[in-house]
Amino acid sequence: MNDLFNFDRPIFALTVGHRGGFGKSTVSQINAETLRRSTILGRLAPVIIAETDLATSSMAQIGLATQPPIDMLAEEHAGAFLAIAKDLISEKQHAVIDTAAGHADRINGVLERYADRFVAQGVDVIVFLPLTAAAVVQQQAINFVKSRPSTVAIVMVKNLAQGRKPEDFRDWEASDSRKVCLELGAVETIMESVGVAMADNASSWQLSFANIVAGDFNAAGDEIDIASTYFDDRRRLFIEDWLDCHAERYARAMKDAIAKVRGAS
Repeated sequence: MNDLFNFDRPIFALTVGHRGGFGKSTVSQINAETLRRSTILGRLAPVIIAETDLATSSMAQIGLATQPPIDMLAEEHAGAFLAIAKDLISEKQHAVIDTAAGHADRINGVLERYADRFVAQGVDVIVFLPLTAAAVVQQQAINFVKSRPSTVAIVMVKNLAQGRKPEDFRDWEASDSRKVCLELGAVETIMESVGVAMADNASSWQLSFANIVAGDFNAAGDEIDIASTYFDDRRRLFIEDWLDCHAERYARAMKDAIAKVRGAS
């Protein structure tokens, strides 16, 4: 057993951001694959996958969602998070929530009310914050880190997809704001590009990266032959290696972030 993927408590992982188009759903896919490979105290753990985007429903479109989207405008929306936490505790499962653009404040409100309770009940809560080179995106992430409950672990993800390069984050690396986030217990990781064309084609055929690695192209429907031809062994093996590297990277980030929170308590 790879101890990197062995956790001692259920993980409740949420991907959060104020804006769209900077990698939340891809980070959520990686989180889902990371936790799908993981165990809780040596026992395989199922993964609940949900989202808060009613309009796009990315996780549902690619066949990863295990339950309907959470309507953050519904009066009872907090009940969905309580129900998921209850399942994590009673069934020893993990959960991944892909949140919609513009829902960061509402998610923080749920965490302010319930995160301490979830952690006390035996669930580790981790928020993933994708970062681009845009100052506004970085500032919104900083604000979230500063305002979240101290029991919530934070992983900031530098998004190197869509042509972004490490040097694009030089100002961020040197900033006092990043230093403050790290001092508050946040940890960092990266998301490298899987290739714009491959990402676009996977999305257009409603395929998850896990589908492609498994050679399952059924979601492409009438275009299954085209999809399977496009994702030949060369591309499929590249995506498999990309997903393997990121699953290890994110498992390590989860453990580091949890350790930071526990060490501060």
